[in-house]
Amino acid sequence: MGGFPCGGNSIRKSYALLRAILLNKPRMSGARPFDIALLISVVPWWIFFAYWLVSAVKVKRTVEREGAGSRLVVLLTAGLGAVLLFASIGNPAFRLQLLPRSLVTDVVGNVCSIAGICVLIWARRTIGRNWSGTITLKEDHELIQSGPYQYVRHPIYSGYFLMYLGTATVVGRAAGFVGFAMTIIGFWYKLSQEEALMTRHFGTRYTDYKSKVRAVIPWVL
Repeated sequence: MGGFPCGGNSIRKSYALLRAILLNKPRMSGARPFDIALLISVVPWWIFFAYWLVSAVKVKRTVEREGAGSRLVVLLTAGLGAVLLFASIGNPAFRLQLLPRSLVTDVVGNVCSIAGICVLIWARRTIGRNWSGTITLKEDHELIQSGPYQYVRHPIYSGYFLMYLGTATVVGRAAGFVGFAMTIIGFWYKLSQEEALMTRHFGTRYTDYKSKVRAVIPWVL
C-alpha cells in the first residue's frame, strides 16, 4: 500500500521549473551552487512520477476500496502540500525565506532528496503487485515484511517525506514547510486508515508486525 495524489497541477509546475532551470544557460554556466542544488532536488520528483506511472500498470485486482471521503481528505492536505512546495520554488508570491540559501542547506537537502527517491523505489519494488495509490485491499493481498518493510511499516511514505523535506530545505521558503506539515497530516490520516484495513484483514499477524516495527522512522516513530 502507499500512494500519492499526483495531481496535474503538481506535474505541470515541476515540469515548468525543470524546463526553466535547464534553459537558464547563463546561470548554469556560471555554476551557481544554488541552481545546481535546485536541479538535483527536482530530478528525483521526475523519477518518482515516471516510475509510479509505469509501475502502476501491473497490480493485483482490487477487492475492497476506501470511500470517497477518505480520498478527499488526502487530496485536500497532501495534494495541496505538493502544490505549495512547487509554487514556493518559482512563484514570487511565496518569497518568505525560512532557511537561508547556503552550501549546508544545499547538501543536506540534496542528500535527503536522493535518499528519499531511493527508499521510494526500493519500497515500491518490494511491495510489487500489492501496491495501490489509494486505500485498498488487493486480491490475494500479502503482508510484506521484507526489504524496507522490516524497518518501517510504511517506507513509501518515509521516502516521500524525505524527498519533500529535501526539496523544501534547498528552496528554504516557508510555503514549502507549511506544505510539508500538510503532507504529514494527510498521509498520517491515510496511514491510519490503511492500518485499520490491514488489521481487519490480517488480524494478529498485522498487530504483531505493528508492535515490532515503527510506522515511518526506524526505531523512533
